[in-house]
Amino acid sequence: MKHTLIPFSKSARALLFTLTACGAPTVLAAGETPVAAGGFYAEAVDHAAQMAQADPSVQARLDAILAEADSICGLPLVKRAYSLQELRENTDERCGGIDARTFVTEKIYPRKAEIFALSMADTGTAAKIARELPLLAAAYRLTGKAEYAERVEAQLREVLTWQPLQRPGWTLHVPENDLPPSGYDGVWLSTGLGLVALVQTLQIMPEGVLPEDLTAAVKEQLGSEVERIRNDWEKHIPWFVRSHNVVTNQWIVPSGGLVVAAAYLGREAHPEAYDLGIANLTQSMNEMGEDGSAAEGAVYASHWTAPLLYLAARATLEAGDDSLSSSSFLQNFPIWLSGSYQPGGHIINCFDGFTANRGSNVLQVEDITQLAVLSQDPSLIWVLRNIFGPKMQVLNAYGLMALGIPEGAGREPPLYGVYERAAWAVWRDSWREDASGVWVRGGHKTDFHDHNDRGHVNFIVDGKAVLIEAGTPGYDQADKASNFNSVKGHNVLQIDDELFPRRQPAALTVNRLDAEGGDVTVDAGAGYRDGVTEWSYGASPVPDKRLNTVQWQRHVVWDAHEMVVTDRVVLETPGKLTFRWHLGSEQPLAIDEESETDASAHLPAGSMTFRGWNGRKGESTLEGIAWTAPDKDIVPTPEVDLEVGADQPIRVYQEKNFDHTFKFRVIRHEHTTLVVQTREAVTEFELTTVIRSDAQEQ
Repeated sequence: MKHTLIPFSKSARALLFTLTACGAPTVLAAGETPVAAGGFYAEAVDHAAQMAQADPSVQARLDAILAEADSICGLPLVKRAYSLQELRENTDERCGGIDARTFVTEKIYPRKAEIFALSMADTGTAAKIARELPLLAAAYRLTGKAEYAERVEAQLREVLTWQPLQRPGWTLHVPENDLPPSGYDGVWLSTGLGLVALVQTLQIMPEGVLPEDLTAAVKEQLGSEVERIRNDWEKHIPWFVRSHNVVTNQWIVPSGGLVVAAAYLGREAHPEAYDLGIANLTQSMNEMGEDGSAAEGAVYASHWTAPLLYLAARATLEAGDDSLSSSSFLQNFPIWLSGSYQPGGHIINCFDGFTANRGSNVLQVEDITQLAVLSQDPSLIWVLRNIFGPKMQVLNAYGLMALGIPEGAGREPPLYGVYERAAWAVWRDSWREDASGVWVRGGHKTDFHDHNDRGHVNFIVDGKAVLIEAGTPGYDQADKASNFNSVKGHNVLQIDDELFPRRQPAALTVNRLDAEGGDVTVDAGAGYRDGVTEWSYGASPVPDKRLNTVQWQRHVVWDAHEMVVTDRVVLETPGKLTFRWHLGSEQPLAIDEESETDASAHLPAGSMTFRGWNGRKGESTLEGIAWTAPDKDIVPTPEVDLEVGADQPIRVYQEKNFDHTFKFRVIRHEHTTLVVQTREAVTEFELTTVIRSDAQEQ
């Protein structure tokens, strides 16, 4: 018996591999697109079982996944709540949980708060059935255990009552927002995620197991949601359709679900909807570009954007359509995402990455497992096995399917690269955990969920964070903008008291990027000139106060242990300039102001101690992940020497700032920051900063 996995990554080259029962790959001729009996997901599940039969260690991991399926059967069904009080009473979150922003709105508009909470809870319930239903279907497929089929049937009958899959109210995340007069703000994330969950479940379950009336009803629900999405696009109901924001996950997720469902039901059944979905996702990938980088950062891309694109590409490829799977974006995305994982357990976070914290692999492993399975890309397979490793296992259908990926399928990703859409250059000197790493941020016109960070630099030396940024707290945190998003939270320029220059494009020029280091220039002054700021979610433009930068150019040169940053600023009218250097340490600086224009500072080595896992309500691990949290998380911090030299008098001092960088849910961790400020208002200024750290000398 043969089992077909269909990779479409550029690195795989061939359109598919046929995996025999013993796991040996045979490359088919390019252009052939046979579809395995049962489809990709069913065949991947079967192949994982065969790998388990041949390898006791794989069997042990499969047994853990089947045990998770058993535990799900012992839980209440995932159900929809119909009041905020009902959500409060269901503390196990089997009704989807309560979005924290609800409590902010409830103080002002109680009715809006309930509508918003119920709408957001739909996303929670969609996520739960997306995790549970395909796993239960896979467990039944492998064991024939009646309990699994009964649970799938009961949960599907519950989901049939969710009409529509996404209730109105998700646009009320800001208390002042109102629903349209119709009371309907359109399809959203729950729509796309719910459609995928239903289709995967039907595809994995053996034919004839579920009652015919149930299967017919689920297909009818799929068709209804497909036409709902088509109608919402036709009438321009959701905000992202009206503004034609094709790069946001909010456009991509329902579009991806549309394609998955329409392909499953048959292109001829909903031809206009199918073509709309293909057009929508093609626009998204064309707009994001060929280099594989995403406009919302690595966390949003790996959790929402890329999975739905790969899911849609899988569905259309099996329908005989390779228009999505052949895109350069999907072929190159794995390389870009791999580079976002930096040494020392850090992850690049220059967007709203709430889980992009040091050591947060357990928060990322579910997404990486899903992407490795869907893409079959060697880089993501390598990342899954070497960065996430055997210390944690995802106990869902993707974790099961990942067991079937053959040994030797992974390949170490590149060490460096520059990306237009994400607007960053990234570098590391090896893939060791104690390597050195750098990222430098520019800015793109389509940046979304972004911060006031043009020109920011991050520096890790021998696995220890030297230069950091503030990170991202939850959306419900009142100081998210002032302490985290603003220039105060980044290693960038501040003029006078202005914390929010416009988030404008900033050209990133790579003069050199190689195994030894890099030489990059960022032109980041555009955001400090006159103009308007457009709020990320498409609100009306807001006039800025007058800002007067003519030019701010930052030149960054580095190797594994030293970075030299030269800043040149030209103003139209005099202004006081401030530069911050956020350091990955709690230790105080010893500062020596050697002259009016020169100073040095020494940061001693140290360590920071956190709890091993910051669980909620006494939890010690994460749902659906086999992982043992350490009792303590001890983070060694580096010894650093800094030297600053300016062409005009400066004041050099230290302050403490907040970060959500080192530990998940420690959102106001205090770190040391070196501040360099002109003593007087200036019109021209040049500053050179040298940052040096060498663990071998410590």
